[in-house]
Amino acid sequence: MPFSSVWAYEVEGDLRTRLRLVVNGERFHADFRCEGQRLFGDLLAWNEPTPEFPEHESDTLNAGFGAFLILNERGAFTEPKDIKGSISPSLQACGVNTEVGGIGGPFTLLDAYGQTVTDKDVITGPTLIYFGYSLSPDVTPIDLTRNVQAVDLLHQKGQDVTAVFISVDPDRDKPSVIGDFVSQIDDGLMGLTGTQVQVEEAVQAYRAYYRRQSGDVESYLVDHSTFTYLVFPEAGFVEFFRRELPAEEVAARVGCLIDAANSIEGVLESDSREQNGSIDDANAIADALRNALKDAQKGSHSQTPLTQGEVDGFRSTVQDCWVVDVGSPAADITVTVGFDMDPTGRVVSSSVRLLSSEGGSGSDVDIAFRAARRAILRCQGDGYPLPISKYDNWKSS
Repeated sequence: MPFSSVWAYEVEGDLRTRLRLVVNGERFHADFRCEGQRLFGDLLAWNEPTPEFPEHESDTLNAGFGAFLILNERGAFTEPKDIKGSISPSLQACGVNTEVGGIGGPFTLLDAYGQTVTDKDVITGPTLIYFGYSLSPDVTPIDLTRNVQAVDLLHQKGQDVTAVFISVDPDRDKPSVIGDFVSQIDDGLMGLTGTQVQVEEAVQAYRAYYRRQSGDVESYLVDHSTFTYLVFPEAGFVEFFRRELPAEEVAARVGCLIDAANSIEGVLESDSREQNGSIDDANAIADALRNALKDAQKGSHSQTPLTQGEVDGFRSTVQDCWVVDVGSPAADITVTVGFDMDPTGRVVSSSVRLLSSEGGSGSDVDIAFRAARRAILRCQGDGYPLPISKYDNWKSS
């Protein structure tokens, strides 16, 4: 595994980042600077000694995370304090929400013709992936329409992006049904379905969520998460978008990430041709960076605990909806409630449970519990605003 490290430093007010790699035993480094959302840099001589770094450089990073900062933050260079901590405003030049960690992975599904396809067949370029179902009365068609509108805007700029829809209702969404559904939205929209097991594996890979509601076998509804995931070949998951974002903003952020990725690749390839007269070294660099990025994706930051501010904000949001008759005995009862949430921050309603109570018993406890349950469900809206990078710490409260 080639070693890479990243230093962030400032030269006369110009924030820069230095990448150092060892590929096949050869040492090289590259310096990059950022102007707005564009990257500029030079790949320095392969076997020259690496020069001394500025005195105020940051600590070196591990290979995986360092490559992720360059490849997946797409030009959002950072001061040392930002590298060491969670994502800050200076790491959000392209509107990045979160560090990579455990989202995305291989899947095998069926296309609209009933042919088996894998993630390698589907994700051949920048791809927007959305989970939903064809009989959704409004959410799925609205969200998919937003996604294809964003793709159209990107196509107008000459950026090739594909919108993909994966059904979470395999019992009703057979391949022919999926084909008819996506064709009504946009000819360029790719629809996928599969067996129950195949769909489950895809959903789990992207840490998405769905649950079939009770009802008639032909008319039941399906609860599901509503994130749209941006995925690149090799790099995997890059970013997610909430459903309230307009097509224009999604297109702008996706375009920013694509431009920055292309800038990195262009710098490395052009300089390697000039110095070696061959593309072989550029390929070796790209492979090294991709391998480092894969290591970054394996290293999840989900074990980072919620901050006190995040905990207090969540508690305050729920308490704002907590309504109990002041004169009722239930008002003097303290209940501890547990529940599960999907990655969008929405509560799984069937999971809300009473863990313990203080100050009363019997029907009064039940009244207090039901008030708590109503508050939790009523206040969630489209999902509590909790950081998805810490999902493992708040998915079960």
